[in-house]
Amino acid sequence: MTKKLLTPSQKQRAMIMWLEEKQNIEKVMSRFNCSLRSMRYWKKRWSGTADSLKRDTSKPRKNHPNAHTKKERKQIEKIIRKNPEISYAELLGELRIKFSYSRTYLGLRRFINKNLKHIIPKQDYTKHIAKPYNTPPMLGIKMQMDIKFIPKLCYIGNDPENEYYQFTMIDETTRERFIYPYRDKSSYSARDFISRSLAYFGYLPYFMQTDNDYAFVHPKGTGHGKEHLVTALTRKLNIQHVLIRPYTPRHNGKVERSHRTDNTRFYSKLQFKSYHELKIKMEKWCITYNNTPSSTLRNKFGKRTWQSPIQKREELLEQLHENKNNFKIEFEAKHKPKKLEARNKTDLPSTKKLKKVIIRCIRFLEEKPVDGEIKYSLTKNVTLDKRVKQPLVNPYPKLRIIQAA
Repeated sequence: MTKKLLTPSQKQRAMIMWLEEKQNIEKVMSRFNCSLRSMRYWKKRWSGTADSLKRDTSKPRKNHPNAHTKKERKQIEKIIRKNPEISYAELLGELRIKFSYSRTYLGLRRFINKNLKHIIPKQDYTKHIAKPYNTPPMLGIKMQMDIKFIPKLCYIGNDPENEYYQFTMIDETTRERFIYPYRDKSSYSARDFISRSLAYFGYLPYFMQTDNDYAFVHPKGTGHGKEHLVTALTRKLNIQHVLIRPYTPRHNGKVERSHRTDNTRFYSKLQFKSYHELKIKMEKWCITYNNTPSSTLRNKFGKRTWQSPIQKREELLEQLHENKNNFKIEFEAKHKPKKLEARNKTDLPSTKKLKKVIIRCIRFLEEKPVDGEIKYSLTKNVTLDKRVKQPLVNPYPKLRIIQAA
């Protein structure tokens, strides 16, 4: 609660009670709700009248000798009223040419912001109105990919110049993510990450959406006649690579929102000394994220049931198995894909091995398979690790899901 300002007569009454009537100063301070410092300040100024205790203004009585003159103020107002949309740099140049103006740019800008702000028209900025976004109804249709810089404060090792990046791939329908750290942000790392993420998800998307980073596409005006590594990989796997509008990260909103969750729940507490330790902790965080219920996911009836990405994926696989006649599923029928096993759980196989697995698992069928020709059971192919409640690498065959017309 703020204190009320005392009038000069009240201050005079306090001085009389303290100095003439010899009352206790603490009693006077309590009555007028003032401090000891204020009482001593009033005592120095008090001459026996209430006028001596009037509050002085903090505004100086005279202007600074180098302040703008009235003539200069009129010149500035004249130009601004004539051309309200003029910039500060253009205004400075016009003042120097017409009126021999000798002030600096910053001095002119400070003077206008302090004294002539009322004559400058306010600009109407059109607020962005979010349009409804059509999230794919089935998994394997569209994925979003992005790169996040890992804060340097998390690294407590001996080489502070090291930089680490988190590559993220998220399925728009299930919000299931796969993340992996790299020491650089290059096209080779992006190609390797795409291979690892597809081996993790176990199915191929129709669309893969990224921003215009040089790790995903050649910068404008470069790479003439050369095919980007990511473009070559997506063309080989028959995935359409979609680029968002430049400088518009909201178009990649789902993966950007997941990065905000990483900042608040993972990187705010993360500390690592080596790249190997970072991979171990990032793997645990990926498992935790994919098993955390989210309010954005809804069941098949459109109700909010706080499902986790893993639960949402299982629900969609069950729907796909029940309505298999309405979908065209493409994958290799003769040989089941082998599970990708590694000695260390944090290290996936090399890129060459991943390429062989992806090429071996994918077979594009032109026509819808006839019942009995291809045997498959989607729900049984999902294998879960009981300890971490997370599907193993490559849990079910490579799928390409097409809704029948």
